[in-house]
Amino acid sequence: MCGNILFKMPGMNSVRSFLMILSIMLIFATH
Repeated sequence: MCGNILFKMPGMNSVRSFLMILSIMLIFATH
């Protein structure tokens, strides 16, 4: 998962949450 790389980036809470929402949408899209 590339989420670990995003999790190590400091000061990007909004971007991280946005990418988490995108990843959840991708999980629902693949199912």
